[in-house]
Amino acid sequence: MSTKELQEKLVDILNRWKKVEDASVASTGNVIDKTDNPVIRMVMELIQRDSQFHYRVQDFMVDILEGKTITLNPDELEVIWDGVEKHIEIEKNTIKLAEEALEALKGRKMVIHEYLLNYLMIDEQKHNTILASLETIKKGMYPYG
Repeated sequence: MSTKELQEKLVDILNRWKKVEDASVASTGNVIDKTDNPVIRMVMELIQRDSQFHYRVQDFMVDILEGKTITLNPDELEVIWDGVEKHIEIEKNTIKLAEEALEALKGRKMVIHEYLLNYLMIDEQKHNTILASLETIKKGMYPYG
């Protein structure tokens, strides 16, 4: 498969995926409209916002595949890298706090709190992973890798 064919295939997949994300936003909206329960509403809103952002990421990728030029140079990374490393430490602290809160709940019947704390911990772990993965971009660049 040529690069052009691969790009076209990815654009097709991402555009179909964006339609699924739109359906997810509509579906969560339908659930939100049908309940006043704050736990269900919060969960649906979380999923809805994630789906909306997934759509933005997919749209961004399509733009790049269709020729929009995006650059990231070593100088840009070097300027912000200390801030990225500091933020990684912040995210690690949030994970520790989530773990501490979950430990405090052990043996208790606080299922809603446990559910939401698990969500927060997973999301904080995701943030940490995303930031730490920037290291792979940095390592691929000279001279700051």
